[in-house]
Amino acid sequence: MARSPADDPVFRWTPWVVLAFVALWPTVGPAEAVLSVGALASLAVLSWRRFRDGTALISREAWALVTALFLCYWLPQLLSAFDAIDSARAWREVLQDLRYLPFMWLVAIAVAPRRGRRLVFTGLGIIALAWTLDAVVQAADTAAASIRAVDSVVKLYATIQVEVAWGKPGGSFVGIAQDRADFAFADAIGLSSFPFLGGFTDPDSIPLDYYAQLQSGVAAPLPLLVIEGGWPSVPAGAASASTPAMQARYIDRHAQIIDAAPVVTWFQITFTDLDEAAYGFPPGSLTPFANLGLVDVNLSPKPALAPWDAVFARPRQ
Repeated sequence: MARSPADDPVFRWTPWVVLAFVALWPTVGPAEAVLSVGALASLAVLSWRRFRDGTALISREAWALVTALFLCYWLPQLLSAFDAIDSARAWREVLQDLRYLPFMWLVAIAVAPRRGRRLVFTGLGIIALAWTLDAVVQAADTAAASIRAVDSVVKLYATIQVEVAWGKPGGSFVGIAQDRADFAFADAIGLSSFPFLGGFTDPDSIPLDYYAQLQSGVAAPLPLLVIEGGWPSVPAGAASASTPAMQARYIDRHAQIIDAAPVVTWFQITFTDLDEAAYGFPPGSLTPFANLGLVDVNLSPKPALAPWDAVFARPRQ
């Protein structure tokens, strides 16, 4: 009985070659090398097996589709080479691009078994995510440079998620050193903080150094700005027993956390609860963010408004 590619060690390496080729696309040269080696290895293994049991590797339909796709790309290239302006280069490209056929066979073999599909598609997702994050960092750096070209003294900040920096829920403290390195242009750090989504069940369980610890060991700590966050007045996230009174205790606790850190701004989002019905959302669809307000949807004060007003009444420094 013929083995499937999932069980055949001869083909178990194919998903990793596909992922290496994609991951190396930005480098061009190394990617081409992986393509060439993969194509040669594919031909060598298939020749060694004398192309027998081909349908045990992938279906006849897959063989036909892969070959047809290749010919759709390669045949026009071949036909146009006869009257190309740069004939030598055109024929060189025609011959070089023959590599794509055995490599495409290799890709089809790699994703034929379930294990291979899981490896390849998960790997492609991770690669795409890494490229996206890198693009965000580059875009932010470019935008910062453009802004500073117009106003050299403007203050810029980058935002981090406090719960992620603390490794919540369930992980260990990470900090923001990488964020500081990625967004080196920042003059301040914006904080997004929803502790009840990070596993905290009660405001008093949030460490008093929740913000101060973020820049521990940093030679030049930056000012911190709380730009969004809060605690619901109804059960949500880890705060499964939350009440309006517990939300009020969070405002007090949050003020203590801020006092222990170089926080220069506390912006309360949202000040009012969100009226889900008015926005056309079914009840509960915006949870856990619908009930973070200090007043309800009718602008009636909730218990959390009094401690907020007390903080707001402090003398400005």
